[in-house]
Parts: sequence; structure tokens; C-alpha cells
Amino acid sequence: MQARIAQSVQSDEHRQEVSRMGKTIAEMFEEKGRNEERLTSRRDTLLRLIRLKFGDPPADVLATIQACSDPSQLDAWIDGIVTARRLADLGIRSRA
Repeated sequence: MQARIAQSVQSDEHRQEVSRMGKTIAEMFEEKGRNEERLTSRRDTLLRLIRLKFGDPPADVLATIQACSDPSQLDAWIDGIVTARRLADLGIRSRA
């Protein structure tokens, strides 16, 4: 029945909605967990690279990194380590 419903949908937006509706609650929690693990891994990698290159980061930088939930922003900061001459070059702004 789910396949028949998916075939009847006309737009990509509606196809995505039907797909989301087919997920179980457990699958949604698993996906959320995997996404959080990826964010944690990126944050840990960034902090490790910062410590290796610049030493321990100030508390405001640490807080900003820990609060960041945008994987593309974390990736940009990680990539920036390659060319940064000082921590400020990464452009990590305090959340406050």
C-alpha cells in the first residue's frame, strides 16, 4: 500500500513528505542520533586541531563550537585550520 501511495504522489515535495511519514519513530530517533554523532565528531575534530595548532581555546570560542549545530560551519572552520596563522583567522565569533 505504501508503494502505491508513493506512486500516486505528483511532486518532489509531496514524495518527500510521504517518505517521512513512512519512517517509524525509532528510525527517526536513530537518524537524529546519527546526526548528533556526526556533529560531535566534527566538534571534537575541530577542537583537537585547534589545540594542536594554537593551544587551548578561550572559553567563548569553546562555547561557540560546542553550541554549533551547523555541519557546514564546523567543516568550514576545520578547513580553515590549514591556512590560519592564528585562532582569530578562523572567524569563530562568540555567541554572546
